[in-house]
Amino acid sequence: MRKRNNKKRVIASILAISLFLQPLNRMSFADINGNNVTKATNTSWCRRIWPFGKSKQAEKTEVTFEQQWIQNAVNNTRFVQTLMNLTGLAFSEAIMAMQYSKPALSPEPASFLRSLWGGTKSALFNMFFGATSFIPPFLFMIAYRWVSQYWNNFQTRKELGDTGKLITPLKARQSFLQLVAGHKGQQEAKDKLLNIGVYLAHCSLSRTSVRKLIFEVGPPGTGKTTLVEIMALTLGCGFFNVGASDVDPSSNRSVIDQIFGPRIKRMNNSECFEDSPVMKFLRATEGQPLRVVAINEFDKLSEKDKKLLLEFLRNAYDNGYAYINGEKINLENVVWVLTSNEEDNTLFGSSSLMSRFEIIKFARLSLQNYIEILQTPFAALANDFANAHNVHINFGNTIIDIAQRLDAGDTGARGVQAYVNTLTSRILNYIYSSENVNRVANKEPIFINVSYDRENDNFMIKEN
Repeated sequence: MRKRNNKKRVIASILAISLFLQPLNRMSFADINGNNVTKATNTSWCRRIWPFGKSKQAEKTEVTFEQQWIQNAVNNTRFVQTLMNLTGLAFSEAIMAMQYSKPALSPEPASFLRSLWGGTKSALFNMFFGATSFIPPFLFMIAYRWVSQYWNNFQTRKELGDTGKLITPLKARQSFLQLVAGHKGQQEAKDKLLNIGVYLAHCSLSRTSVRKLIFEVGPPGTGKTTLVEIMALTLGCGFFNVGASDVDPSSNRSVIDQIFGPRIKRMNNSECFEDSPVMKFLRATEGQPLRVVAINEFDKLSEKDKKLLLEFLRNAYDNGYAYINGEKINLENVVWVLTSNEEDNTLFGSSSLMSRFEIIKFARLSLQNYIEILQTPFAALANDFANAHNVHINFGNTIIDIAQRLDAGDTGARGVQAYVNTLTSRILNYIYSSENVNRVANKEPIFINVSYDRENDNFMIKEN
């Protein structure tokens, strides 16, 4: 009876020990073999001596952080080598010569903090230099944008010339009076622009912030844009001219977007966006003491576009900046000039807008103004033919006849250059005809009379 109880106790003890040691079957231990750290799964000391349970499994090697680091370096090296072979860059050998940092292998298992720091370094390395990293292309795009923007600004400044110089008020006054001496008529407008130019020169010289709005109104061809350009030239500042007639009233884009918004550029069967011409000018001249932007033919805009443009200029005048396509654009030291052929109720009907604008009115050209305007280019034409071809021209009443036709048509001085070009072509055809070409080659003097037929709008040439 006692022996039977002892057997039961032995069996119960064996079962209890087996149940107690069963979780140890899944335990692991570190075995150091030289520099290799191995992990034995299901091969604990208990399993090795325990006769029951599953059979002994083969040992599996665990990849440590250090080994993973080295493998990543090898993979990255192979990727760089493949990339260099594809692109054929000359510095591929330099890239391949890069030494990846290799941590010292410790025979001891890595601590938690060391493993965390190693994992962080590996993640950062893969983020910036890994084969699937998005950061290098992103940084390349940013660098390309900066370089292209700098190059565009450099090209624009090169075309504009030296627009950042400072002019004293006295020099600005003298230069303006000298340049407008050949501009006939419009004495009141010239006096106002002279005063504005002297004030702007004083502000730029004293580094005072400038915000100014000018509205020029008058018949076409009276010199509204020309006088503003002369003022900008005397001040030595950048000048840009925008045509409001280029705005499409049927477009879904607003007038601000059409004038200042980006343009679609087609190149090599692809499309990309670039700044509008006026935005290129504003970016290239940012930080300069003075800039002048003229927007012509304001009266040709629709009522909606007029209100949007005036609101844009009002914000630029009040704040010194404006938002264009969500981008904040610096508009400090910008003089805005609007030109119009007639008074507009959108502006003149608003007292708040009128208080911000300086109004300059241009008078209609008289017959005497047309005669004075025509005398300068026709005198230069006669002088050029006399010196270059030994051809002497007598205009007679031609200048008065053309002036009368211009005065009757009320077209302004824009048609003067067209008459000069037409007459130049007619005289060249006459002196280089088959009858006169030998005389011109021998530099024989030729005396011709030029007359103008007002009814047929045609020049007639006769030799004395």
